[in-house]
Amino acid sequence: MAEPFVVRGVQAQVVGNHQAAIESFQAALLRDGRSVPARYFLAEQYFQRGDAGSALKEVATLARMVPGGVDNMAPYIASYAKDPRDRLQLLALFRSDHSIEQAALTVLAADPANADLVLSLAAPSGGPPSWSARLLESLVGAGQYGKARAVWAKTFRVEPSSDLLFDAQFKRGDVPGPFNWTLASSALGLADRQPGGRLHVIYYGQDDGTLVTQLLLLKPGRYRLSMQTSGDSSHARSLGWTITCASSHTSLLSLPLGVPDPGAVFEVPQHCEGQFLQLVGHSPDLPQQADVTISGLSLSEEHPSG
Repeated sequence: MAEPFVVRGVQAQVVGNHQAAIESFQAALLRDGRSVPARYFLAEQYFQRGDAGSALKEVATLARMVPGGVDNMAPYIASYAKDPRDRLQLLALFRSDHSIEQAALTVLAADPANADLVLSLAAPSGGPPSWSARLLESLVGAGQYGKARAVWAKTFRVEPSSDLLFDAQFKRGDVPGPFNWTLASSALGLADRQPGGRLHVIYYGQDDGTLVTQLLLLKPGRYRLSMQTSGDSSHARSLGWTITCASSHTSLLSLPLGVPDPGAVFEVPQHCEGQFLQLVGHSPDLPQQADVTISGLSLSEEHPSG
């Protein structure tokens, strides 16, 4: 039985006899390799001794043994990622178990200060890693829009472009937000891409809410947003484009659809590093469905004349 050796190891641990504790926990595992307490305490002793490689191997084994162990042990593993002395051992663990890597990096990604660390630890992959959405969310939440844009472009292999809008032709459904369109499909309504550079929007008119969103990185200056619309213009005015500063929520533009010339000029002030372009619905007094198709969407900079 493993239990007596686990008890002996804990007693040795309490009095500071770490070598005796390690030997007792190892003896426990020889008798029962699935002893969770023995493996946990042994990992703890290895870490205290500075043997990160052995400790991480025990933690990895423990994570695979316990239901939900990978997610539960991820914070424990992530806590050692910031110590350069443990970097090689941690990388070896990550390369041996992709699920542990993704779980630990997702924990680290919750703190925007860890962005470079996450990118340095992550292995190249054929598709978007599971931690990417968490890291983008944390960077945007911290107002680090330029950093978030760079991470987004690298993660989803987006080529550099001078375009102010990403996917103005609504063709790139393979790239997620926040710097591409996030399209609603919910009880609020439905927005989806259509051939020919068009966006089809159905707004049910029951509740206020956002149907389309993209995060922009416009420099201070004047800009023009324009488009063409088709469909039921009588109800389209319940829909409109808005642009707000991402951090301060200052409104820069409110442009309703269903007007003869759906276009407007707006100005981005200083200290407005990121902007949310959103198509929002405002429910009328008598709820009515709006069915609109948007095409020719364009965002351009207005240069001073003369």
